[in-house]
Amino acid sequence: MRRPERLRFPDRSLQTVERIAAQIDGRLARWEKKTGSFTAGEATSRYTAWFDVGELRKIEEQLNLGEYGTAKISYYFNNRALFFYHENGQRSGMGRIGAGAGERIERAFAYDSIGQLVESRKLMNGQPAPIEDFELMSIRNHTAELKRELAR
Repeated sequence: MRRPERLRFPDRSLQTVERIAAQIDGRLARWEKKTGSFTAGEATSRYTAWFDVGELRKIEEQLNLGEYGTAKISYYFNNRALFFYHENGQRSGMGRIGAGAGERIERAFAYDSIGQLVESRKLMNGQPAPIEDFELMSIRNHTAELKRELAR
């Protein structure tokens, strides 16, 4: 019986995990695929997940946050743990004083094997921006929510 392909991490830098994520993307066509959707409050999620011999490797999500914006998010896993999160989105700026409409956001986070953040990048309209603690908790919680949906 075939086993899941082994992923090799010389380190957990963003550069390394982005390279490994690209390798995973190149293998998706031969892996089992599962699609689904769910709604939580104003947020609607449509996702596709890929499994290598039953092991979750990637979730690609289209997230609609209602009047707050949209995002395309990719989650990459190894041994059931998130090792890379990448998001490209648009935020309306609603709820923030002085925020402009149509802000572009890119966030990338590299995690170690026990889920600790190793390296990160956040750009707002192409400019570096600080990462807030609530963002990290939100990502952790939403990832767990997606995994629960997949287990149904």
